[in-house]
Amino acid sequence: MRTCLYLRISTDKSGDGLGIERQREDCRKLAEQRGWTVVQEIVENNTSATIGPRPGFEQLLQLMQGRQIDAVVVWHVDRLLRKMTDLERVIELVETSGVRLITVSGDISLDTDMGRMVGRIMASVARAEVERKSARQRRAAIQKAQAGKPHGSKRAYGYEADLVTINESEAAVISEMARRIIAGHSFKEVAFWANTQGHRTTTGKIFYPLTVRNLLHKKRYAGIREHNGAEYPAIWGPVFDTETWERLQLTLRERHDRNGYEQGAPKARKYLLTGLVYCGRCGWPLSGSKMYDTPGKNPRRVYVCMKRTDQLAPSGCNGLRRNADALEHWVAECLFFRLDAPELSELLSSTFQQNGDFRKLLDMRDVLLKRITGFVDDYASGLLTRLELARAKQTAEAELARIEQEIRRLSTSETVIALVPAGQTVRQAWEASESMEWKRSLLRLVISKIIVNPGRAKPFYVVNGKRMRFSPDLVDVVWRA
Repeated sequence: MRTCLYLRISTDKSGDGLGIERQREDCRKLAEQRGWTVVQEIVENNTSATIGPRPGFEQLLQLMQGRQIDAVVVWHVDRLLRKMTDLERVIELVETSGVRLITVSGDISLDTDMGRMVGRIMASVARAEVERKSARQRRAAIQKAQAGKPHGSKRAYGYEADLVTINESEAAVISEMARRIIAGHSFKEVAFWANTQGHRTTTGKIFYPLTVRNLLHKKRYAGIREHNGAEYPAIWGPVFDTETWERLQLTLRERHDRNGYEQGAPKARKYLLTGLVYCGRCGWPLSGSKMYDTPGKNPRRVYVCMKRTDQLAPSGCNGLRRNADALEHWVAECLFFRLDAPELSELLSSTFQQNGDFRKLLDMRDVLLKRITGFVDDYASGLLTRLELARAKQTAEAELARIEQEIRRLSTSETVIALVPAGQTVRQAWEASESMEWKRSLLRLVISKIIVNPGRAKPFYVVNGKRMRFSPDLVDVVWRA
């Protein structure tokens, strides 16, 4: 009889295929005892019978349907079937093709009513075992998470192979990445820095901007073990202290919100002021573009209020444009004048004194969050009425909002200092930096909006010895402080 061996194992952790080899030896021995000829062998190593596709199983059904084999040998019924739906497909093919199905533990006569009943019982038992195993694994995973133990086998960047011991050299790289992000550098710039320094991921690949972003979002580096949305204290040491972690996450959240398309503001790409500069005629954000004054000559950079071709969509008025080099130079000069003034230092010192220590604010926020949770528990146990719960939550949430605002203000104030290296003026740091994102971060900290008003530009505004048509009188800068 033409026989096909079906060999499957769910998990091959070692990757040596020894489980498949043991099945092969037993199945071939059974076929030889019966005098059957093995004409086909289907192997599915590291393949689940309940999750995901099984190309080998589908191939076996095709062989049965095409009557290319007369018998199927498997090591045990659960190697072939663990779902009732799969069993019914096999039963249908056995009835139509006459193919026999046997296991090392005994025949399954699916061509009789009694045999089909036994087959269904065995498939049900196999399915029940899968469900019991899954429940045990879920419970073990929860228990492991609650104990703060790591999950998986892949080495996390910043830690050794045991997933617990900190790799000091990689942890230093992560810390430097965070420092640069907090200081206003883009993910692309941080990835470029890491790659030029020769740093690589745990798999030996270069860092991409998305890699950096995902890395700095991981709560593992704050010493937190996550599982199904719940958080537990981890047994491994954190890379970041609490204050650094909170500042980093605040920076990432603000950057994510800022880079959206809220209220039609375009995402910044290549021009310094996009997202900050607006048309004084219609209020639409200006876009960076290039304008050719003379064919064949180099174009000049401009900010323009663009009008969309789709008239049903909101757009600009197409009635205003300004020389980009002149506008950027003038805004930078305004920035230097404002930030290098003694009043700024007094303002920042005052902010620090008013807001207090960053750590203290974080502790106060944690206390309020626990208090709000306690109010809900007290209501559930009958200690508070619905009206008392509403009043208590309203008061606590108002105080929580105030503290969150103080945290953001303090973080912003400290970031102003962090953006400018010690011993340098704002102008010196600006001229020394090659990062546009760093400059944009500094601008966004102190400028809310730049409004370019319509009107004739008076000649001439001079930038690096070059005369440009630009009038500062037509530009209004809205400062944050």
